Amino acid sequence: MFTWINIFFLMTVALILFSTALIGEYHIYSKTAVIFWGANAFLCLLMLNIIWWYATKLNLLDKRTEPRIIKLFQIRLIIAIPTFILAIGLSFVNPIISIVLYIISALYGITGNIIWGSTESFEAAKKALNQD
Repeated sequence: MFTWINIFFLMTVALILFSTALIGEYHIYSKTAVIFWGANAFLCLLMLNIIWWYATKLNLLDKRTEPRIIKLFQIRLIIAIPTFILAIGLSFVNPIISIVLYIISALYGITGNIIWGSTESFEAAKKALNQD
């Protein structure tokens, strides 16, 4: 089952190339291209949520993973869902605002560890890699 979930996730990731090419071809002012890209990114996020839920419920994560880190990652994924739904909805009104929201979401995803104060997770990951 986990293999199929990963395959569907990778299919949505592979589709990002096409949806990004649509934006490149028709520009960021095209509502259809931005909606398609947002729907594709939302599907990626949804599949990542399913993977994370499945991995945590079946204890597929490394035993050294702190429960607090697991919970923080779940919260970050859950926060992203309504943000992407809002961005897709805004695409119908103004694609530029939608793209700005996608950029803010991406920046939040990149800097989330700093915002949530969980920079020690980087140190824990380095330690775990060095112990193997």
